[in-house]
Amino acid sequence: MKSGEISIQNTGRINPFLCLLLFLLLPSYICDAQDSPKTISFVSDPIKEGGFIEEITVEAFKRVGYSVNTRYMPWVRALNSALTGTSDALLGATYTDARAEKLLYSDLVGKTQMLMFTLKNSGIPLDTDDFMKYRIGYIRGGWIPPALEGVEFEILNVTEWDQSIAQLIAGRIDMFVGLKFSVIDKINRKYPEYRGEIVALEKPLAEFEYYNCFPRDIAGSHERRADFNRGLRAIIADGTYDRIMSLNLHE
Repeated sequence: MKSGEISIQNTGRINPFLCLLLFLLLPSYICDAQDSPKTISFVSDPIKEGGFIEEITVEAFKRVGYSVNTRYMPWVRALNSALTGTSDALLGATYTDARAEKLLYSDLVGKTQMLMFTLKNSGIPLDTDDFMKYRIGYIRGGWIPPALEGVEFEILNVTEWDQSIAQLIAGRIDMFVGLKFSVIDKINRKYPEYRGEIVALEKPLAEFEYYNCFPRDIAGSHERRADFNRGLRAIIADGTYDRIMSLNLHE
């Protein structure tokens, strides 16, 4: 062969080492580009950490290719962060018309009830709705349901559910107001010996529906809400939602 032909053949050959390198790197690059999850950042109050709202949200987003990061802060700050569009989403909010002007609401994430709790042996009728003669514990700063308007609360400095439980056990109050799953969770984890001894009155004081909210003015909020709703429907359909709710996690 002529030297020129040899030169042309050498130039046209594929370097086997380069081929191997591309074989090793290219699939990894494609996988990372296609399979790496999107990340969405939520804000919420610390009370919701590890609760059923968070668990459902994480599972629903996982089904549609998202990972979830949640920052915890006082509720007023978390709500304001969502309303002003400085966070991607707000975890576990109730509906108000005022909020809906600035926030996109997801499908319903879950419900809970506000109940009155007392000791089983307290002698208080479980069907009573007359609270005026009892010492009632209440978390400071919380919403007061209509059934308790005008009631003077005996304990005003309670800030956590477990403090209310401790006050009841110590006999300093006759009953206390609490969210169903939060109180059950606290009893199970901190006061297991009082399971069955602390009971709820029959009539709920109120019922709350929780949603996730996405700022209207942030690009991509409509898409993220739609993706979450799609993931939520998926975990409802396959039973994951019911499994999470059966754990009796707090809100």
